[in-house]
Amino acid sequence: ALKSVSSNRYLDGGNNEPYAQMTTANVDISVHKFVQWKIVKAGGDHWALQSVSSGRYLDGGFTELNAQMTTAEVDPATHKFVQWDFIKTNGGKSEDYPNIALKSVSSGKYLDGGKTEFYAQMTDYDPTNYIYEQWIIVPVDQYKITAAISDFDFGEEETIQEMFEQNKQVAFYDKQTIYVFEGGVGLTKQGSYGQSVEESYSFGFSQSIGIGISATLSASIPLVGSAEVSVSTDFEFSSNQQHTTTKTKDFEQSYEFEPQETGKYEVGMTVYEDTDVKLPFKSKVIIKGTDKEGNTLSGKQLQGVIYLKEFNCVIKDIHEDSIEAEITGTMKASFSVEAETYAKKIGDIQAKATNSGNRRRLIDLKLQN
Repeated sequence: ALKSVSSNRYLDGGNNEPYAQMTTANVDISVHKFVQWKIVKAGGDHWALQSVSSGRYLDGGFTELNAQMTTAEVDPATHKFVQWDFIKTNGGKSEDYPNIALKSVSSGKYLDGGKTEFYAQMTDYDPTNYIYEQWIIVPVDQYKITAAISDFDFGEEETIQEMFEQNKQVAFYDKQTIYVFEGGVGLTKQGSYGQSVEESYSFGFSQSIGIGISATLSASIPLVGSAEVSVSTDFEFSSNQQHTTTKTKDFEQSYEFEPQETGKYEVGMTVYEDTDVKLPFKSKVIIKGTDKEGNTLSGKQLQGVIYLKEFNCVIKDIHEDSIEAEITGTMKASFSVEAETYAKKIGDIQAKATNSGNRRRLIDLKLQN
């Protein structure tokens, strides 16, 4: 569909009408075939616009005031009256998504959407900044668009390490006390200790990937080797949303040692975490898509589709079947950063005598939490 920037209405190919009309913006372009058009390759570097409803071509005429509709029997490769050039203007969402002007090859005039006029007109002003000659091409087909966010860059590791050190605090401290009496010397002692920590990662984005684009996120947290975060949604990542994932991380430590003398021993673990750390980031976004028949969209096709889904990330490259972009934001997280374990002798003990004084009670192992 072709939407006029000035009137906010759609170009209408009608049925048997001699002129191209302008239809209200309230129509559903996915089902209203009168505002649907096919862009057809014409002669040279030119294009033709064929109405889905009438099968006829948009005609730029020569001196006519209104844009006409010409029979479908003409050959757009040779009939210059139905040939058009697409001209980039200064209007539009961004340099990547400009409004376009349609210039007739036959008349040299531009298609004009007017304001309240019933028919589309032909005018010859400079379209660069003239909104009446500016149009937005709106894809009609249904597409499935996906985005994969990865390759997070959180900045210099030295700076991140310093932040972790300044903010870390004890998440938990767990220990076991072991008493080794005479009968336990030289024997292997085994056991375990530890707890679990719930970690939380919340991502906020400065840009929007787009309405209706399902997204996945995969991030490795710097300097925390085990911190791999994944988020998958059926809705869009946008600049006014937070996307949070939590997971439980188990810290369990087994111990095994052979005491060579009696005594009081302690084995333990201290786990440190950072709470509500805010890490700015930039990351890569790969956009891919298919049409309603499952055909893969090219990078150029994707560029046109995501424009309408309020995508505003910075496009870095357009590949054959994907778009690579960059998105920025801040991750707010609480996660474990360090664990310390130890085993040490902390005191001496003596065997206890029985009431008769001629026998000793040997206690091999006693655990006290």
